[in-house]
Amino acid sequence: MKIALIQLDIEWEAKEENYKRAEFFAERASREKCDIIIFPEMFNTGFSMNVSAIAEEGNGKTNSALSEMAQKYGIYIIAGFPIKEPSEAKGRNIAAVYDRKGKRITSYTKMHPFSLLDEDKYYAA
Repeated sequence: MKIALIQLDIEWEAKEENYKRAEFFAERASREKCDIIIFPEMFNTGFSMNVSAIAEEGNGKTNSALSEMAQKYGIYIIAGFPIKEPSEAKGRNIAAVYDRKGKRITSYTKMHPFSLLDEDKYYAA
C-alpha cells in the first residue's frame, strides 16, 4: 500500500483555491500509483473559527469536490474540513474518507476541540 501525506500551503478561507491545490497533489499521487492520499485538518479553509463563513452542510461543495477527485484519479482520499448542519448550533471539524469511486464511506468528528484557541466555542465534539 502506498500512501501520500500532503502538507498544503493553505490559502486562508479560500475554498476554490485550496481545491485546486489539493487536486494538483491528487493527480500527482495518482501518477505515483498511491492508494490513499491524506490531506490535513481543515485543508479547504485553514484553521478558521469563522464558522458562519466557511462551514457548509456535510454534503456541500467540499464533499462534492473530494468525491470528484477520488473518482477522477481512482484514489482513496482522507481529508479534514468544517461542516455545519442547519439544525446544529456549532460547526463540526470532521475528517471524511472517500473510496476510489468517489463514495464517502465514513467520517469522524474531532472529539476534543482545542480549548486554548477557543475551537471548543465554535466546534462541537
